[in-house]
Parts: sequence; structure tokens; C-alpha cells
Amino acid sequence: MNAQELKKLGFKTHKDFREIYVNESGKVYHLKKQKFIIPLIKDKPYILHKGKYINVPKLVLLVFKKQRIRKGQILFIDRDLNNFHKDNVKYVRLFPNGYKVNLKKEDLYKAIRCYIPISESFVLENLTLKTLYIRRILKERLFYSHHQNKEHIEVFRTYVEHDICKLSNLNETAEIHGITARDVNVIINTFFNLLSSEILDDLSKGKLNVLPFTPKPLTETQKAKELNKDLIARGLKPIRLRKKSDKELFKDFKRHCEEVKSTKRV
Repeated sequence: MNAQELKKLGFKTHKDFREIYVNESGKVYHLKKQKFIIPLIKDKPYILHKGKYINVPKLVLLVFKKQRIRKGQILFIDRDLNNFHKDNVKYVRLFPNGYKVNLKKEDLYKAIRCYIPISESFVLENLTLKTLYIRRILKERLFYSHHQNKEHIEVFRTYVEHDICKLSNLNETAEIHGITARDVNVIINTFFNLLSSEILDDLSKGKLNVLPFTPKPLTETQKAKELNKDLIARGLKPIRLRKKSDKELFKDFKRHCEEVKSTKRV
């Protein structure tokens, strides 16, 4: 068969393997030798080409799904090691071993502050609050709509919109999409970083501002002092204030010492 005949039968080739044609089911035809090539050993999906072993499922993924050949195990979805169909094989991991994306925490924290007046005590490790804030920001920015064609956006969406009360959210997202938790981590950090960069870009252009922190709630003693000011102004007897504990007195003493140290002498 020639190249045109093979293409009519659904066979395709790749620029790196021009003499080899493969179809969706993983059947391989050698154009120069004019014959089909079968794996050398049963249940071992390798063919020999120019002195090199080629993994047939990885070749199928390269030709039909444009996933470059790389290191990593192949998963046979139906567990049939001889079924090389493009819809039955995939890499166990979406990304190469060792590949990772670190979350830019400072950027994400600042990005959140552009939309929500958070408390100074808020930390990103508070997953429940962080998720609630992120959901609100994603909705306001129409993030999913703007990036609907980006690869793995649905994995990110599943993670963010999943049950925030479950600590195993990462693992459950991985199970839902049939990928590893490490891959989920790469994906969500990639999209968190994308969200942050877009918000900080708007900030640099003057479209957004960093909102102030929410004021700290008054302590019971502070509330009582404010009440006493009002009572005294109306000629009434102030209420008796709670005596400070030793811990509070020591804290006040330390603060006073710091103020003395920071005071410039004339």
C-alpha cells in the first residue's frame, strides 16, 4: 500500500517516524517494507525501528492525541494489554515525573485582597475560607468562561467547586478525573497562578485596588471602655472594668518597651 491508500484507511504518520503509519487501534504499517509490524513479544507493546524500540501505545498517543513520547507508564483502561486503541491507552501521569508547579502564595494572597477585605489573621492554609474567596472571585471575573478552552480547566473547576469540608478534596478530584493527585496539584497551582497574574496585571493598570484589612473586633474590655465613655458623658456611673491578667499586663509592658526603643531622642 502507498501513503494515500493508508490515509484513506485511517492510518497516520508523524514527522519523526515518516516510514511508519499507525491507525487508531494501534495497528502499525511500515511503508518502506510494505508490511504490518506487530510487537516483538506478546503483552510487550514495542516494535523495533532503525535499531530503536518504539512503544506502540505512546506512538498512538503521539499521532492521534499530539502527546509527545516521554518517559512514564501507560495505563490500559480496559486492562487488556493488547488493546492499543487511542481511547484505551493513556499515560498514568499527565506530566513527566519530577515536573511540578509551585503555588505563588504571595501573589494569590494579594490577588484575594483586590476583591475581598480580609482579616489580617487570614492565611491561605485556611482552605475553607480560601476556597470561598476564590469561588467568589472566579465568578466575578467569569474565569471559567474566559478559559473554557484551556486544557484541564474542568479538573480545576472540580477541585474548587467540590465539597470544601472534605480534606481529601485533592484525592477525590483525582479519582473523579482518573488522574493522579500529583497531576491535580500541578493543574490547580497552574490555574491559581494564572488567576493571580491576571488580577495583579489589572492592579498594575489601575483597574483594581488592594482593599484594606477588616478592622479587628473590639475586645470585651474595649467595649466596656467605650460604654463607660457614653455613661460618663450622660452623667451616669461607669461600670467596673475587668482587671487585666498577668499575661495581658506583661504584653502591655513589652509593647511599652518597644515604643520606648523606637522613640527618637532629641
